[in-house]
Amino acid sequence: MRLSGFALVVVLAACGGTPRPSEPAVAPAQGPAMLTLGEMRLVDVASNTALLIHADGSLEANGKTPAKVTVDGRVIATSTGEPLFQLQPDGRIKDLAYDKMLGATLGADGSLVVGTTTFALDASGELIGRDASAPKIRFEGATSVALKRTAMFVFVVLMVTGDSKSTEE
Repeated sequence: MRLSGFALVVVLAACGGTPRPSEPAVAPAQGPAMLTLGEMRLVDVASNTALLIHADGSLEANGKTPAKVTVDGRVIATSTGEPLFQLQPDGRIKDLAYDKMLGATLGADGSLVVGTTTFALDASGELIGRDASAPKIRFEGATSVALKRTAMFVFVVLMVTGDSKSTEE
């Protein structure tokens, strides 16, 4: 199973609701490949719609939870338990379904390097480093470096799965 329908714009457009308070850090990061879980939202600012990341790692879109992120740096399909992506100790991300590394590296500070471009979250949670004409994205609840790292890991996975043509729900 792949995370179909998770093209970022599609997911963000499909989810709605108002922001809810978040409590960060239910599972602290233990090493470079570890993630911290907490309630977060990846928000499309123009439409005020969001993908939810729950404190248990569940990824929710449009009332469905097709996948889960884990503290050990994996994204797992909820329906099958199949691991889809794995964060490596050096910050690189492996697509397990295709057995290949993505062209992205997640930094310990929560930054994401793709090619020669660095993406990060500013103090207000807005994604910086994107082209000015790209949709504005904000991450709510990513209040610490550890939570920003988790949010950016989920973000890159969403971008990859959104580009995949051979996905199923």
